[in-house]
This record gives sequence, structure tokens and C-alpha cells, in this order.
Amino acid sequence: MPFVSDDLFQTRNEFYGGQVGARLGWNRERLSLQLTGKIALGGTRQTTTIEGTTTQTELPGGFAPTPGTFNSGIYAQASNIGQRSTTAFSVIPSLDVKLGYQITPRLRGTVGYDFMYWSNVVRPGNLLDHNVNQTQSPVFGSGTLVGPAVPAPQSANSGFLAHGVSFGLQLSY
Repeated sequence: MPFVSDDLFQTRNEFYGGQVGARLGWNRERLSLQLTGKIALGGTRQTTTIEGTTTQTELPGGFAPTPGTFNSGIYAQASNIGQRSTTAFSVIPSLDVKLGYQITPRLRGTVGYDFMYWSNVVRPGNLLDHNVNQTQSPVFGSGTLVGPAVPAPQSANSGFLAHGVSFGLQLSY
């Protein structure tokens, strides 16, 4: 193989803020229902890292490219490589619903549903610019940029949605 190319697109989202909520419970003989609603407001520190390397080896048959390891991949080029950080205002609402049933005097079963939405997160897939100008690559081009500086750094925020289901048994003795 004449070359091996690696691209790394990495993100980190850290939330800093406050949260308020309320819980409502209802019991009727053996059946119970519990609702919990919360909302968090604050900042999300978003850190993105883009790295790339290409290792080139000499080809058999007399063709001798410059062997070595270079600081660019296929989608990670000099035009977008690096680490960037920003902070965005975020809202995180969540809702938990739990239904319980007292099976016996000592055994209780529950089933629950959880929902959470986190606005303004950055994801690795949103960092990828599919437009590539290979002239800036020391392996695939001359190493000197000719034309547009792409791939360009992307900063497309998106939301994160999580759902969960829980089942439980509680034994009291």
C-alpha cells in the first residue's frame, strides 16, 4: 500500500448552568404515577478537534514518492486542522414518567419513560466538509494551496435528543 491516511474529528460538549424542576405524584390503591419535569439553562462549552495524518511509503517498480508522515489526511487538511472552542447558550428540558404497581405487600414493579433534549451541541459528523481541495496536501497535491481553502472549518450546532425506558422491581423486607 503506497499510503495510509487517518482523519480524526472529535467533539466535546460541557454544560455549565442551573436547573429547576417539579415532581407530581399520584397513588391509588396498588397503582402509582410519578411525573418529574426539569429545565436547565446555561452555557455549553463546545470544543472541536480536527487532526489528520498521511504516511506515504515508496512504491515498487521504481516510482519513488517522498516517503514520510505528513500533517494532513483526506478530509483533515491544513485549511481545517486544529482545535477550536466556543460557548453557546443552551436549554435542556427533561421529562420523566414512572408508573408503579404494588404486586405484593413486599414487591413493587415500575416502568418508566425518560425524555431529554439538549440544544446547541456540536457533533463530529457536523464538522466534516465534503469539499476537498487536494492541492494543499503534500501527498496528493503540491502542498501549496491553489484555489479555495476547503475543507473549511464547520460550526453547525445541532440538538441532542435522548429517550429512555426503565423497568424496576423493589423488594422491601
